[in-house]
Amino acid sequence: MKIKLIVILIFILILILFSGCAKSNNKVIDVVTFQPLDYDVSLFSDAKSDHNRNLYIDAIIELKAKYPTAFKNVQTGEMTKEEAARLSEIEETTLIISKNGQTVSRLSGDQDKSKIVNTLEKFVEK
Repeated sequence: MKIKLIVILIFILILILFSGCAKSNNKVIDVVTFQPLDYDVSLFSDAKSDHNRNLYIDAIIELKAKYPTAFKNVQTGEMTKEEAARLSEIEETTLIISKNGQTVSRLSGDQDKSKIVNTLEKFVEK
């Protein structure tokens, strides 16, 4: 029980880092990455998509509590919109799941939290 609480608190801190500091530069994209099993999961979001970003982060937090070992190496960072555009076409908040450099699943923009959770769970629970 204490481990779940600690895990949830860590993700809340990540969420605070995302939403606590409003970016004055609208050319910056926030990035969260982690590697469950053999997959690479990347969440890209900009300052204009707070609501969507929070839904995606909530879904990740929910799964982190359920599958803590799949979320060992969560990393956060930033990149410019130009860098993100070179990786893939990013619209609002975008979740990309890839394996061996190939995109296997992608969600963008306004989605139900349950759809985000279900999509991620396919790649975490195997």
